[in-house]
Amino acid sequence: MSRLRDFHDKSIAIVRDPIHRADSIPCGAPRHPPPRLISGKLIILRALRDNPRMTIAELATITEVTPRSIERNLKKLQDTGRITRIGPDKGGHWAVLR
Repeated sequence: MSRLRDFHDKSIAIVRDPIHRADSIPCGAPRHPPPRLISGKLIILRALRDNPRMTIAELATITEVTPRSIERNLKKLQDTGRITRIGPDKGGHWAVLR
């Protein structure tokens, strides 16, 4: 009987915890991306602001993601007008616009 009581007490605690309550999130509320995705783009922007000649490999090391992920993030930042590439691929640099 004590096991059942322990289980019951734990399940009551979870229901009372606002983090685990299903009704704590309003219906139709937007789902936010994981913080790592947001912070990854911010890290890229800050790194390029500090060193515009930073390479994709260096950005991948800083953000701890693959070089391909860096390429995708750079493309998204370019498409939204946050950065632009000045000069050629080899020898050019990044300009942070906003």
